[in-house]
Amino acid sequence: GALVEKILLKYKAKAILIDLELTNQLSLFYLKNNFPNLRIKSFSKNDINIFTLSELEKLDIAILTPDIEIENELKINLIINSRSFAEMEYETIKDYFSFIEKNIKDNGFLLNINRYMKKSVGYNISFFRYPYGKNWQTIYSNSSWHQENIHFLLTKKSLKKDSDIKQTLSEIKKITKIKRKEAFKEFVNKLPNNIYKKMILISIELLFNIIESFFPYNIYMHLSKIKYSLMSKKS
Repeated sequence: GALVEKILLKYKAKAILIDLELTNQLSLFYLKNNFPNLRIKSFSKNDINIFTLSELEKLDIAILTPDIEIENELKINLIINSRSFAEMEYETIKDYFSFIEKNIKDNGFLLNINRYMKKSVGYNISFFRYPYGKNWQTIYSNSSWHQENIHFLLTKKSLKKDSDIKQTLSEIKKITKIKRKEAFKEFVNKLPNNIYKKMILISIELLFNIIESFFPYNIYMHLSKIKYSLMSKKS
Protein backbone atom coordinates (compact mmCIF):
# COMPACT_ATOMS: atom_id res chain seq x y z
CA GLY A 1 0.00 0.00 0.00
CA ALA A 2 2.94 2.39 0.39
CA LEU A 3 3.32 2.99 -3.36
CA VAL A 4 -0.41 3.70 -3.73
CA GLU A 5 -0.13 6.08 -0.77
CA LYS A 6 2.61 8.08 -2.52
CA ILE A 7 0.57 8.30 -5.73
CA LEU A 8 -2.66 9.36 -4.00
CA LEU A 9 -0.88 12.02 -1.96
CA LYS A 10 0.06 13.73 -5.22
CA TYR A 11 -2.75 12.81 -7.63
CA LYS A 12 -6.50 12.47 -7.38
CA ALA A 13 -7.16 8.98 -8.74
CA LYS A 14 -8.81 5.67 -8.08
CA ALA A 15 -6.58 2.68 -7.38
CA ILE A 16 -6.88 -1.09 -7.65
CA LEU A 17 -4.42 -3.30 -5.78
CA ILE A 18 -4.08 -6.97 -6.77
CA ASP A 19 -2.15 -9.26 -4.42
CA LEU A 20 -2.38 -12.30 -2.19
CA GLU A 21 -4.96 -12.34 0.61
CA LEU A 22 -2.54 -11.84 3.50
CA THR A 23 -0.74 -8.97 1.77
CA ASN A 24 -4.11 -7.42 0.96
CA GLN A 25 -5.13 -7.42 4.62
CA LEU A 26 -1.92 -5.58 5.52
CA SER A 27 -2.51 -3.08 2.70
CA LEU A 28 -6.09 -2.54 3.84
CA PHE A 29 -4.97 -1.80 7.40
CA TYR A 30 -2.18 0.51 6.23
CA LEU A 31 -4.28 2.50 3.75
CA LYS A 32 -7.28 2.89 6.06
CA ASN A 33 -4.99 4.31 8.72
CA ASN A 34 -3.37 6.75 6.29
CA PHE A 35 -6.54 7.68 4.38
CA PRO A 36 -9.39 7.51 6.91
CA ASN A 37 -11.67 9.58 4.67
CA LEU A 38 -11.29 7.46 1.53
CA ARG A 39 -13.63 4.65 0.56
CA ILE A 40 -11.45 1.53 0.70
CA LYS A 41 -12.63 -2.05 0.42
CA SER A 42 -10.95 -5.45 0.11
CA PHE A 43 -12.48 -8.30 -1.93
CA SER A 44 -11.73 -12.01 -2.17
CA LYS A 45 -13.17 -14.71 -4.42
CA ASN A 46 -15.70 -15.44 -1.68
CA ASP A 47 -17.09 -11.92 -2.11
CA ILE A 48 -17.23 -11.53 -5.90
CA ASN A 49 -16.18 -13.32 -9.08
CA ILE A 50 -15.96 -10.25 -11.32
CA PHE A 51 -15.03 -6.72 -10.28
CA THR A 52 -17.06 -4.19 -12.25
CA LEU A 53 -16.78 -0.55 -13.22
CA SER A 54 -19.91 0.25 -11.21
CA GLU A 55 -18.27 -1.28 -8.13
CA LEU A 56 -15.15 0.84 -8.62
CA GLU A 57 -17.25 4.00 -8.96
CA LYS A 58 -18.39 3.50 -5.35
CA LEU A 59 -14.80 3.36 -4.07
CA ASP A 60 -11.50 5.20 -4.01
CA ILE A 61 -9.33 2.11 -3.52
CA ALA A 62 -10.25 -1.49 -4.33
CA ILE A 63 -8.06 -4.36 -3.10
CA LEU A 64 -8.48 -7.64 -4.98
CA THR A 65 -7.06 -11.16 -4.95
CA PRO A 66 -5.61 -12.39 -8.30
CA ASP A 67 -8.44 -14.88 -8.89
CA ILE A 68 -11.04 -12.09 -9.28
CA GLU A 69 -11.68 -11.09 -12.89
CA ILE A 70 -12.03 -7.46 -13.94
CA GLU A 71 -14.76 -6.77 -16.46
CA ASN A 72 -13.76 -5.65 -19.96
CA GLU A 73 -15.50 -2.26 -19.60
CA LEU A 74 -13.14 -1.29 -16.77
CA LYS A 75 -10.03 0.17 -18.40
CA ILE A 76 -6.93 1.22 -16.47
CA ASN A 77 -4.66 4.22 -17.18
CA LEU A 78 -1.55 2.98 -15.38
CA ILE A 79 -0.54 -0.54 -14.29
CA ILE A 80 2.50 -1.05 -12.04
CA ASN A 81 4.32 -4.25 -11.19
CA SER A 82 7.18 -3.77 -8.77
CA ARG A 83 9.44 -6.70 -7.88
CA SER A 84 6.88 -9.48 -8.08
CA PHE A 85 6.99 -10.85 -11.65
CA ALA A 86 10.38 -12.41 -10.87
CA GLU A 87 8.78 -14.38 -8.01
CA MET A 88 6.18 -16.00 -10.30
CA GLU A 89 6.09 -19.04 -12.57
CA TYR A 90 6.37 -18.02 -16.22
CA GLU A 91 2.83 -19.22 -16.97
CA THR A 92 1.52 -16.91 -14.23
CA ILE A 93 3.44 -14.00 -15.75
CA LYS A 94 1.79 -14.75 -19.11
CA ASP A 95 -1.62 -14.67 -17.41
CA TYR A 96 -0.84 -11.26 -15.92
CA PHE A 97 0.26 -9.89 -19.29
CA SER A 98 -2.95 -11.17 -20.86
CA PHE A 99 -4.83 -9.29 -18.14
CA ILE A 100 -2.78 -6.15 -18.82
CA GLU A 101 -3.38 -6.32 -22.57
CA LYS A 102 -7.12 -6.74 -22.00
CA ASN A 103 -7.68 -4.14 -19.28
CA ILE A 104 -5.26 -1.30 -19.98
CA LYS A 105 -6.53 1.71 -21.91
CA ASP A 106 -5.23 2.58 -25.37
CA ASN A 107 -2.30 4.93 -24.69
CA GLY A 108 -2.24 3.61 -21.10
CA PHE A 109 1.06 3.01 -19.29
CA LEU A 110 2.76 -0.09 -17.86
CA LEU A 111 5.54 0.43 -15.30
CA ASN A 112 7.61 -2.73 -14.83
CA ILE A 113 10.26 -2.71 -12.08
CA ASN A 114 11.85 -6.14 -11.71
CA ARG A 115 15.13 -8.01 -11.56
CA TYR A 116 17.00 -8.73 -14.77
CA MET A 117 17.12 -12.37 -13.72
CA LYS A 118 16.02 -14.38 -10.69
CA LYS A 119 15.73 -18.09 -9.94
CA SER A 120 13.11 -18.17 -7.19
CA VAL A 121 10.88 -20.80 -8.87
CA GLY A 122 13.59 -23.35 -9.76
CA TYR A 123 14.57 -21.77 -13.11
CA ASN A 124 15.63 -18.36 -14.37
CA ILE A 125 12.90 -15.79 -14.83
CA SER A 126 14.46 -13.13 -17.07
CA PHE A 127 13.09 -9.66 -17.69
CA PHE A 128 13.72 -9.79 -21.43
CA ARG A 129 11.39 -12.81 -21.70
CA TYR A 130 8.33 -10.99 -20.35
CA PRO A 131 5.62 -11.50 -22.99
CA TYR A 132 5.05 -7.94 -24.19
CA GLY A 133 2.86 -7.66 -27.26
CA LYS A 134 4.01 -5.72 -30.33
CA ASN A 135 2.01 -2.60 -29.50
CA TRP A 136 4.18 -1.19 -26.69
CA GLN A 137 6.23 1.98 -27.02
CA THR A 138 9.21 2.53 -24.72
CA ILE A 139 9.04 5.72 -22.66
CA TYR A 140 11.96 5.03 -20.30
CA SER A 141 14.28 2.05 -19.92
CA ASN A 142 17.23 1.90 -17.54
CA SER A 143 18.67 0.22 -14.47
CA SER A 144 16.92 1.31 -11.28
CA TRP A 145 18.55 4.04 -9.26
CA HIS A 146 21.10 2.50 -6.85
CA GLN A 147 19.76 -0.99 -7.72
CA GLU A 148 21.86 -2.30 -10.59
CA ASN A 149 20.23 -5.75 -10.63
CA ILE A 150 16.76 -4.28 -11.22
CA HIS A 151 15.43 -2.76 -14.44
CA PHE A 152 12.97 0.13 -14.64
CA LEU A 153 10.85 0.00 -17.78
CA LEU A 154 7.98 2.40 -18.51
CA THR A 155 6.01 1.62 -21.67
CA LYS A 156 2.91 3.01 -23.35
CA LYS A 157 0.31 0.93 -25.15
CA SER A 158 0.48 2.27 -28.67
CA LEU A 159 -1.90 1.90 -31.61
CA LYS A 160 1.06 2.16 -33.97
CA LYS A 161 2.53 -0.96 -35.52
CA ASP A 162 6.11 0.35 -35.45
CA SER A 163 6.56 0.09 -31.66
CA ASP A 164 10.09 -0.38 -30.33
CA ILE A 165 9.52 -2.88 -27.51
CA LYS A 166 11.34 -5.68 -29.34
CA GLN A 167 14.47 -3.54 -29.58
CA THR A 168 14.18 -2.52 -25.92
CA LEU A 169 13.90 -6.15 -24.76
CA SER A 170 16.88 -7.03 -26.96
CA GLU A 171 18.95 -4.38 -25.18
CA ILE A 172 17.80 -5.70 -21.80
CA LYS A 173 18.84 -9.19 -22.94
CA LYS A 174 22.41 -7.92 -23.54
CA ILE A 175 22.53 -6.55 -20.00
CA THR A 176 21.12 -9.83 -18.67
CA LYS A 177 23.99 -11.78 -20.28
CA ILE A 178 26.44 -9.66 -18.28
CA LYS A 179 24.39 -10.20 -15.11
CA ARG A 180 24.37 -13.95 -15.77
CA LYS A 181 28.19 -14.04 -15.92
CA GLU A 182 28.33 -12.13 -12.63
CA ALA A 183 25.81 -14.53 -11.07
CA PHE A 184 27.86 -17.52 -12.25
CA LYS A 185 31.02 -16.15 -10.61
CA GLU A 186 29.08 -15.60 -7.39
CA PHE A 187 27.69 -19.15 -7.64
CA VAL A 188 31.20 -20.62 -8.00
CA ASN A 189 32.53 -18.60 -5.04
CA LYS A 190 29.81 -20.02 -2.78
CA LEU A 191 30.46 -23.68 -3.67
CA PRO A 192 31.89 -26.14 -1.10
CA ASN A 193 35.64 -26.72 -1.01
CA ASN A 194 35.31 -30.38 -2.03
CA ILE A 195 36.78 -30.40 -5.54
CA TYR A 196 34.57 -33.26 -6.82
CA LYS A 197 31.31 -31.68 -5.61
CA LYS A 198 32.44 -28.34 -6.99
CA MET A 199 33.19 -29.77 -10.46
CA ILE A 200 29.84 -31.61 -10.60
CA LEU A 201 27.84 -28.53 -9.58
CA ILE A 202 29.74 -26.28 -12.00
CA SER A 203 29.16 -28.76 -14.83
CA ILE A 204 25.43 -28.91 -14.08
CA GLU A 205 25.16 -25.12 -13.93
CA LEU A 206 27.04 -24.70 -17.23
CA LEU A 207 24.86 -27.34 -18.88
CA PHE A 208 21.67 -25.57 -17.89
CA ASN A 209 23.08 -22.21 -18.99
CA ILE A 210 23.67 -23.77 -22.42
CA ILE A 211 20.17 -25.30 -22.48
CA GLU A 212 18.60 -21.94 -21.58
CA SER A 213 20.62 -20.12 -24.25
CA PHE A 214 20.17 -22.50 -27.20
CA PHE A 215 17.00 -24.53 -26.59
CA PRO A 216 13.34 -23.47 -26.45
CA TYR A 217 12.50 -21.87 -23.12
CA ASN A 218 9.78 -24.40 -22.28
CA ILE A 219 12.34 -27.24 -22.55
CA TYR A 220 14.69 -25.35 -20.24
CA MET A 221 11.87 -24.78 -17.73
CA HIS A 222 10.80 -28.44 -17.80
CA LEU A 223 14.33 -29.79 -17.30
CA SER A 224 15.05 -27.21 -14.59
CA LYS A 225 11.99 -28.32 -12.64
CA ILE A 226 13.17 -31.94 -12.81
CA LYS A 227 16.66 -30.91 -11.65
CA TYR A 228 15.22 -28.82 -8.83
CA SER A 229 12.98 -31.70 -7.69
CA LEU A 230 15.86 -34.22 -7.71
CA MET A 231 18.27 -31.92 -5.88
CA SER A 232 15.60 -31.03 -3.29
CA LYS A 233 15.11 -34.73 -2.51
CA LYS A 234 18.86 -35.25 -2.08
CA SER A 235 19.16 -32.28 0.27
